[in-house]
Amino acid sequence: MNPPTALVQISDATFAHEGNPNIFEGVSLSILPGDRIALLGPNGSGKSTLFRLLCGAWSPTAGVVRVKGQVLDRKKKSRNYARSVVQLVLQEPDDQIFALSVRDDVSFGPMNQGLDSKAIAQRVESALVAAEVADLTDRVPQQLSYGQRKRVALAGALAMQPEVLMLDEPTAGLDPAGCAQLLQTLERIDAAVILSTHDVNLAYAFAKTAVVIHEKRLISGPVDEIMCNQQLLKAARLELPWAPFVSAALGEPVRTPEDLVTRGH
Repeated sequence: MNPPTALVQISDATFAHEGNPNIFEGVSLSILPGDRIALLGPNGSGKSTLFRLLCGAWSPTAGVVRVKGQVLDRKKKSRNYARSVVQLVLQEPDDQIFALSVRDDVSFGPMNQGLDSKAIAQRVESALVAAEVADLTDRVPQQLSYGQRKRVALAGALAMQPEVLMLDEPTAGLDPAGCAQLLQTLERIDAAVILSTHDVNLAYAFAKTAVVIHEKRLISGPVDEIMCNQQLLKAARLELPWAPFVSAALGEPVRTPEDLVTRGH
């Protein structure tokens, strides 16, 4: 059986921005259908930059980005194609939300795809339900709580029916209950999901694959292996997630996220 085609792939890419030294050097990453990926790094490590490269908003200085095999360039047609496959939810919802009602905001993307009114309504309703903001349809976004606005921004991305959903620091500013609710929502999404975070416990709970930004390169692997690599996490200025740390302190085998779920603790 042939391996699945990557939905998004960045290959041997280098990136410098506005005359600054290279932020990335020779990085490669593939996002496959069904992936659950956590992109890890401290603040300022380049997580948001990598997302902008992967979704086609920015172009690498060297190397290529492909979306479903198509090489992205600076042309409008290429970027529109990328947006039809990949959606990025920004860290700050107020950078993304602009309409005077939740419904109008979530409708904006599908309307600009030239869909008929019935198709738009179906997409919007589905996205509102998926993001758990269907009860806020007629509200003014700017009058909602921060967590609610984050969910409206997520609904706007879901209404585009992306095959890859990228979320930049999605739990920033949320309380523990809000974080748990968001993770439950993401688990129900069919698209491949990649989220950026500096929260190693979030990454350990959510992802199957972890990608660590370290010295301008990407180091990736199964989440339980990466999260137990104390040397790597320390070098990348990340903490060890609590589950492997407790296991190590007790001299017990390290538990994977699946272990914690199936054993109930």
